[in-house]
Amino acid sequence: MNNNEQHELNVGSSRVITGRDPEMADMVNIYGEITTILFYVEARNARGEVFTHNYSSEAEFEIEDLLANMRRKLADGGKLDPARWTYSRLGYGAEGWDEQELVGEVRDAQRAGEWHPMGR
Repeated sequence: MNNNEQHELNVGSSRVITGRDPEMADMVNIYGEITTILFYVEARNARGEVFTHNYSSEAEFEIEDLLANMRRKLADGGKLDPARWTYSRLGYGAEGWDEQELVGEVRDAQRAGEWHPMGR
């Protein structure tokens, strides 16, 4: 993350697996996965690179408060601390996004032991 660039800040979320319980398995959840939704702040620069803040929470209001504080800090002339951000991905529509998605599809297919037409 470059502090000299303008960043668009938003709340993001991801469903993550926190455990497994075979007794909870069914036709839709065959492994009995227990999931939760984690919320976090994302920053996107003009090139479409997306960075994720290192703090996440199951409480969306906490992240919305963090986002409001960050926006206030930037409005007051402050800067974001690059040490607290991790490169995540290219955002949708950014140059190179298609290639990144294809690489991800091939990787996921290989991990699952499946064939992908672009895999080697």
